[in-house]
Amino acid sequence: MLIKEGQIISEENDFRRNIVTAKQKTSPVKFQEDALKQKLGLQDVTDISYLPDVYFEKNGMYILAKELFVSDKNSSDVWHLIADAATGEILSKNNMTLNCSFDHTSHSHDSEAEQQTVNIHQSENKTVQNNTFAPTNASYNVFPLPVEAPTFGSRSIVSNPWDLIASPEGWHSDGTNNYTNTRGNNVYAYSDQDNTNNPGYSPDGGSGLSFNFPFADGRYDNPLTYRDAAITNLFYMNNKMHDIFYKFGFTETARNYQTNNFGKGGMQGDAVRAEAFDGSGLNNANFSSGYETVINGTSYLLAPRMQMYLWDRVQTTDDFVVRYQYNAPASIVSRPKVMTGGAAFGSLLLGGQAVTADLAVASPVSACSGLAAGSMTGKIGVAERGSCSFATKVKNMQVAGAIGAIIYDPVNANPISMGKDDTVTGISIPSIMMGKAEGEYLVAQVNGGTNVNVSLQFDYNGFKHSSLDNGIVAHEYGHGISNRLTGQGYNCLQSAEQMGEGWSDFFALMLTTKPGDTSALARGIGTYTSNEPITGDGIRPAKYSPDFR
Repeated sequence: MLIKEGQIISEENDFRRNIVTAKQKTSPVKFQEDALKQKLGLQDVTDISYLPDVYFEKNGMYILAKELFVSDKNSSDVWHLIADAATGEILSKNNMTLNCSFDHTSHSHDSEAEQQTVNIHQSENKTVQNNTFAPTNASYNVFPLPVEAPTFGSRSIVSNPWDLIASPEGWHSDGTNNYTNTRGNNVYAYSDQDNTNNPGYSPDGGSGLSFNFPFADGRYDNPLTYRDAAITNLFYMNNKMHDIFYKFGFTETARNYQTNNFGKGGMQGDAVRAEAFDGSGLNNANFSSGYETVINGTSYLLAPRMQMYLWDRVQTTDDFVVRYQYNAPASIVSRPKVMTGGAAFGSLLLGGQAVTADLAVASPVSACSGLAAGSMTGKIGVAERGSCSFATKVKNMQVAGAIGAIIYDPVNANPISMGKDDTVTGISIPSIMMGKAEGEYLVAQVNGGTNVNVSLQFDYNGFKHSSLDNGIVAHEYGHGISNRLTGQGYNCLQSAEQMGEGWSDFFALMLTTKPGDTSALARGIGTYTSNEPITGDGIRPAKYSPDFR
């Protein structure tokens, strides 16, 4: 129902009368796992969780269907499915991980071990625990709110910045375990540069809980050298989001994110897993809100995951990102380097690793169809842009045995960054893109019988941690808030015009508003990671302003 100025301008009654159920074959208790993986295009899964059966409308009749969650092992994706109980046909499919498509240059915009779902009979202890102790003092060198990012202000040491009502044990205790690293009741922040989706390195503040680490993000600084500072900032921002929005009603009974609910109701065991320096992509960030729901007395719980990527620097013809090295023959070793584009999928070689091999040209050169088995074993494959997605080409070369890939543009001189294709999964090799001249040169060399040996090794100097952009962190956490507070706490914000993106941007803008700011100040989002001045547009096509003239 739509109401404007007190008048109903549109209404529709969706109540169904005299519903007819279809006759179906006997349905299995569960689907075959291999069949589900094939339908979703997944190589492996960590968990499949079945909810009670439901009825779903199809062709004017209601059929018995199974509702389930499927967690991908190789990404943060969690799929919410409704499938025909008898045939397994997928009737509804939604990815609960929100990839925000922040790369404005193209506008193509676990528990401790593995991701686990807990299905348990619901029995909550609603007695409030009062046996909490005063938190141990802690200090953090961060960009404190309302500082939006390094370009907006300086870091400073903040001490004991928690709210004791929201976080009665502070930020480093869950009431049972006390931690000296970036872990506590509300969030576990760590590095996932190898894209394992498991807890990796996290900085330790020692017995004094002093998180004061070096920071320098200049053109020639490698983001690995100030990883501790970035993870600390991510830990700070996740905790601040938890504590601030606790005051506005995002509490234990509203499905917030905590390991221990201290007897205040709701389900516990779902602190945020915040992955800084994540190795699953570039120029983006995402948030999987998990789920926390009770159906027929059974609890269904999955902890949320935040993934924060590195963002690349601006390339020019005089100062570009080096991603390859010619090793042989001697005649091309000293050949001048050219600008290349990276990929938002596959191995990013974040730890400084190199992949070295001879080149092999795909046949067909488009690599849009399956290549001969073993035709690229141990090689770095070369394919031409066009006719299918970048990810499809790289995946086909990987299946044929390639350990790396180069895509070249047969038309344009300058390469672009290669975006993801959500229908293609399981890519584990690194890949780069070249322009027309260099790509055709390499193809001519290989087709002429020359063994060209190349190393793929990426220079990340000058790249930036999105974990240091408080606006983007707030935006991602905001998805967790709006998803958990809408409907049953999952799968209600999937429509094209849902307000989740807007709410997340609103949270980011409000938390970084400084005293004296007014609506007259037009503001962008994510200008730091976008390598723009603070007056730039950032990740959106335009700044936020009440005046678009």
